[in-house]
Amino acid sequence: MIIKVQGGGGGTYANTGTSEVVVNYLQHEDLKRMQENRKIEHFFSQAEDRVKPQEVTSRIDTNRKGLKAKEAKFYVITVAPSAKELARMGATKQEQAEAMKNYIRREVMPRYADGFKKGIKADDLIYFAKIHFERDERDGEDLHAHIIVSHKTKNNGKAISPNTNHTGKKNTGVVKGGFDRKEWLQGCEQGFDILFQYKREKKEHFAYLNAVKNGSPKEIKEVIHQLNKKMEQGREQKMQPVMTAKLNDSIEKAVLKETTSGTHLLIKYKDNTGETHRLTEKEVEDIRTGRYPMEAIANKIADNHREKEEELNQEKTNKGGLSR
Repeated sequence: MIIKVQGGGGGTYANTGTSEVVVNYLQHEDLKRMQENRKIEHFFSQAEDRVKPQEVTSRIDTNRKGLKAKEAKFYVITVAPSAKELARMGATKQEQAEAMKNYIRREVMPRYADGFKKGIKADDLIYFAKIHFERDERDGEDLHAHIIVSHKTKNNGKAISPNTNHTGKKNTGVVKGGFDRKEWLQGCEQGFDILFQYKREKKEHFAYLNAVKNGSPKEIKEVIHQLNKKMEQGREQKMQPVMTAKLNDSIEKAVLKETTSGTHLLIKYKDNTGETHRLTEKEVEDIRTGRYPMEAIANKIADNHREKEEELNQEKTNKGGLSR
């Protein structure tokens, strides 16, 4: 997986002026696909599936209040899975494209927002992504995505730059709003593996590749040791017996639902009430690996639901007694 932030200079990704050049460039596949009577991939955001190019330019270019003339107005993030990762994302290019949208919305951009440590969520970002099916420098298909993200949050809010690498190391001190790019990339990698149940080999890990490129022999050895330890722990977990469970008597049905904001467990009770529970990353992983089934999570939620109802009923009873 290659995830990189681009922007600056005077080329395609020049980012101190209008975003129009980048937006126009990212449409280069559209004409060819239309000529071949194939579906084009529209720009999309965290909540929108079809955003017009003119709207992308307008919303990026009008969200720059307070930025100096030579400051970046936006950044471009490229997300490019390997051939093995793409195969795990889907059997067809269209399946892979839908999986890429889901991955960007669920993992890449929420982790990007969280990385600034300012209480920012993906919904606070102004970003627009475009999926490409080919690379110009190669023959054949090679699906990847480009994301244009504003330097500022919505409504000309907070300025956030992924190039602000103050993370409390050396003598810089902790600077609020610093962005640890390594932490973000490793988080995106981990999120991908959980989302697509991808069995990543040691030499595919960002930690390994980064150590080989930038680390000393001692650091490389330590990274390999940590990865071996992590992989061994993963094997031990998989060897544990799979837990089974059935829905308790108070639940009529429980279903999983994927949305742009995450994976949710929808529960309908036999008394015609219901509730929605957003699953944590660990709960999603446990369900997918079979270590802790959906039914067990639903039963736990139902137990909490029953306890709250009993508490409310007791409060009503107590109030009734006092009024008399």
